[in-house]
Amino acid sequence: MSFSYICKRLLLLVLIILGIVTIVFMLSHVIPGDPARAAAGPGASPKAIETIRKEMRLDLPLLQQYFHYLSNLCHGDLGRSVMTGRPVTESIAAYLPASVELAMFSSFFGVSLGILMGIFCASRTGAYADFSIRILTVLGVAIPIFWLALVMQLVFSRVLGWFPAAGRIDPLVSRPVCITGFLIIDSIITHDGQALLSALSHIFLPAITLSVAPLATLTRITRASLIEIMGMDYVRTARSKGLTERAILLKHVLRNGAIPIITIAGIQIPALMSWALLVEVVFAWPGIGRYAFRGIANLDYVPVMGIVALIACLFALFTFFVDVLYCMLDPRIKY
Repeated sequence: MSFSYICKRLLLLVLIILGIVTIVFMLSHVIPGDPARAAAGPGASPKAIETIRKEMRLDLPLLQQYFHYLSNLCHGDLGRSVMTGRPVTESIAAYLPASVELAMFSSFFGVSLGILMGIFCASRTGAYADFSIRILTVLGVAIPIFWLALVMQLVFSRVLGWFPAAGRIDPLVSRPVCITGFLIIDSIITHDGQALLSALSHIFLPAITLSVAPLATLTRITRASLIEIMGMDYVRTARSKGLTERAILLKHVLRNGAIPIITIAGIQIPALMSWALLVEVVFAWPGIGRYAFRGIANLDYVPVMGIVALIACLFALFTFFVDVLYCMLDPRIKY
């Protein structure tokens, strides 16, 4: 991979992020509703509303507002929330560890189990287990995530009582000393077993719920990719030489079929941050998804634009890393 290609890709990432930020900015300014009136509250006088509108620079032309927002964005300033009065950067920094922790656990379940189940189905094509898992993956892709979150909450929390229904840690349990911002890691570092058990029990249901869609997608993609590779001539040649099915699968089939698997995994992992919005609302998880939901409900579009810009950066970076992995896995790929 040449240095010029990397520079071109980085430039393309900047253009993609700029395009997404532009679209979100325009949409947030054309939706029905008056953010200044919402910030002023019910019963506010027209003079107070106009004062807030000037403070929010909503009295300026739209193009001028856009360039002012881009100028602040280049300096790392995502604006100030109208509802809380806090800088959006500080709020995102406070809420982000909870969302990242949830996304990490969901990625672990979704990606690892999805690939393993796809390998299992590909090695047993046409068997009863393969047929059953394919049916389950179709349901996993089709079921709305908010409905699944409510069902998981109802069954495993209310009916069975195995896991808590909401929150990140039990309110009666003392939080560990904040070192990384991740409750589980901080509990391990500080040797706080009670906080660790409480954090694990609270993260289990939202993480499993969030991992269902990527798990089902990766299972189907892995199965289809490996079955296609298994029909190649070099695989039949390897079998004729007496290689075991395990050796053929690991050394020949899996590596050559890894390109589409990595592509889908690279898309699914950052997508978890956007899917987490509904899951965090249902499970009262204190992450950026819940923060964005409150911004949408209160017509406070500044936090929403900041979170969308963050997620766009994650998508762009993961896409870049996937391109780099292509060259590492398949030397035939040249840029």
